[in-house]
Amino acid sequence: MLHDLILNHDMLPKRTFNTRSPSGQTKQRAVENVEYIIIVPDDPDFIAWGDSLRVFRNQQGISTGVVTTTEIGGNTFEAIESYVNDAYYNWETPPAAVLLLADYGNSGSTITSSPEEPHPYSGTYISDNYFADVDEDDLPDIVFSRITAQNETDLENTVKKILDYERHPPTNPDYYNHPVTAMGWQTERWFQLCSEIINGFWEHVLGKQPVRENAIYSGTPGDVWSTAENTETIVDYFGPNGLGYIPETPEHLTDWGGNATRINNDINSGAFMVQHRDHGSETGWGEPDYDINDLNDLDNNDLTFVFSVNCLTGKFNMDGECFVEAFHRRAKRALGLIGATQVSYSFVNDTYNWGMYDNLWPEFMPDETTTFPTRFILPSYGNAAGKYFLQASDWPYNTEDKEITYYLFHHHGGAYSMVYSEMPQNLTVSHDSQLQAGETTFTVTADEGSLIGLSVNGELIGSADGTGEPVAIEIEPQDPGAVMLVTVTKQNYYRYSSEVEVVNADGPHITVDSYTVDDSESGNNNQEADFNESFYLNVNAKNIGSETAFGVHAVLTTTDAYLTVSDSTHFYGDIATDQVVAGDTAFYLQAADDVPDQHSASCNVRFSDSQGGEWNSTLSLIINAPALAVEDLQIDDSAGGNNDGDLDEGETASFIIPAVNNGHADAPNTEATLTTESPYLTIENSSYTVGTLAAGDTANTVFTVTADPETPASTEAQLTYTVTSGAYTAQRIFTILIGERPVYLMSNETITLDDDAFFYDSGGKDNDYGTSE
Repeated sequence: MLHDLILNHDMLPKRTFNTRSPSGQTKQRAVENVEYIIIVPDDPDFIAWGDSLRVFRNQQGISTGVVTTTEIGGNTFEAIESYVNDAYYNWETPPAAVLLLADYGNSGSTITSSPEEPHPYSGTYISDNYFADVDEDDLPDIVFSRITAQNETDLENTVKKILDYERHPPTNPDYYNHPVTAMGWQTERWFQLCSEIINGFWEHVLGKQPVRENAIYSGTPGDVWSTAENTETIVDYFGPNGLGYIPETPEHLTDWGGNATRINNDINSGAFMVQHRDHGSETGWGEPDYDINDLNDLDNNDLTFVFSVNCLTGKFNMDGECFVEAFHRRAKRALGLIGATQVSYSFVNDTYNWGMYDNLWPEFMPDETTTFPTRFILPSYGNAAGKYFLQASDWPYNTEDKEITYYLFHHHGGAYSMVYSEMPQNLTVSHDSQLQAGETTFTVTADEGSLIGLSVNGELIGSADGTGEPVAIEIEPQDPGAVMLVTVTKQNYYRYSSEVEVVNADGPHITVDSYTVDDSESGNNNQEADFNESFYLNVNAKNIGSETAFGVHAVLTTTDAYLTVSDSTHFYGDIATDQVVAGDTAFYLQAADDVPDQHSASCNVRFSDSQGGEWNSTLSLIINAPALAVEDLQIDDSAGGNNDGDLDEGETASFIIPAVNNGHADAPNTEATLTTESPYLTIENSSYTVGTLAAGDTANTVFTVTADPETPASTEAQLTYTVTSGAYTAQRIFTILIGERPVYLMSNETITLDDDAFFYDSGGKDNDYGTSE
């Protein structure tokens, strides 16, 4: 692993990997001089799932080892603390992160935490931060995470989430475009500020369309963000005079109907992240009201990461299951969470929260320098960095509550579990498909900023930064017959993995040297593989062996469901040592008409010669396709209404819905439809023809909609929008409010009674009282 992923990188020496192992032989688990320690109970199930994580991270380029509580001296606070401290101070490579892979406990298949400490407000608390704080200054020196698995089912759910999510990240554009902020308004707190600052950053900097789920705890939202001390400083920094994430006042906030049903719909529809800020308890959030029972209605295949910044929701030492555990342990639901083990404190919580986000996205506070920068979005690192930011900040007035905050918040999930925040892209990686036995370097070209890992049998044998140029990576010599795995990772890119055979230098050896697409005859001539397209594959063959190969013949096969091979054979003839023989139009293939955009299709090329030699090479094809998405509805009632941007009873308006092609291929014959089951709405044109929607383009589809004049005030209506191009489709359900409920002041001389009206005293809904009242 590299310097930007290590807290104590100044202690990191030049690393030599002792990794030579015969083919098929797995080495014993590494328990020293690794950068990532996974501590497990001495239980076969926990050891096995811990080993799955170990292999996965070693392949990535992060040196990882698994150790049992028995091996470190027992499941006691003293034994774990002693082991971690010794590793930090005495290992050649100090650990950067530790995962405790078990629920809290002192017996059975558990891992303990700190002894119970008195809490300043009520009762006691426990904290894994006592392990993380090696130098006893209350702040973490090592990133600590915990997965509170109790049994094999919990292990499979939580660990498999990590592996599957990074191997196959979500590809729904709405998942990345609609993160959720959920908060409760309390005038004397910063809940609303914390939530809206994050919401504004997502919208104005990252270009998202975040969803708000807000409710009122106490006070009346108006023209003041908060009455708390130092609020002006926060507004000045994040508001119009500073970063521009929030307006001067919160008057833009009008929807206070956040509830469990809406939150579940948001997550089920796709949300890469959920941020909550308000009160909490062991079983859920205060506002909006969302608790353990509500989690049963989640059915999201695309996992979300949840920042549950409140009191008590992460109290994993309670009898039974806390909210964070219930969110994390089940299949689907959450990839991971942040939560507190006891009552936490306003203002310091908000500051800590902002510090976390500045670690996840350094542009969040561009004039600040996060303590532990990483190349990935790692909430575990954000948890540690947020505590350092809090320690240095003068924003919260209640500085006496900083220290307890360092101990309360925990990360639930893998320490190197990465969160995708954008539609994943494909890496550009090139390297030889074979490694000569005895070689001490292997060259890989990969995207700048990527992490390259080389591994054999789950053991890391070399790693490097990708630079966009060839990088020679030092490795231990490997024996013939071994298989080396090349893994490349980068934030918001698909994980790249490719096997490299270790071969003997004696005799001929044929491999794929390079390959290109030729779609000039029956495609669009862009030299790329596109959906529903036939194309030739030019494959050049190279002899990397020590003797000439005679009469070389090749057969290309694939098991990919989206690729059909029409012409699978090609004759290359004789190939001398180090010679490259061109294979123009060697093979002919057809891509399916429903292949997902940027799908990577793997093919095998089996070379053989007249002397009986056989050699296999693997190549991958990236296939372009449309990827349709739907943006937010805009209502234009300037011609047939009062031009307020809402549909009122009796009005006719244009409903403008942008259809987007986020894919890498044009979407032909694109059609959009808008339907509703509401008896109060009439859609004059239920379909709209777009034609060809080019890759990367947006088309405004327009529908004329009329509301019945007899529609009751504040009637909700749902409309279903679908955009389709052949096998590709995107759908979104919009909920609109027809008309607004009238507002009456009870101080007026005459009031017309209306069951659908809002009634206020003389201050109105914004508490706008005159000075003489």
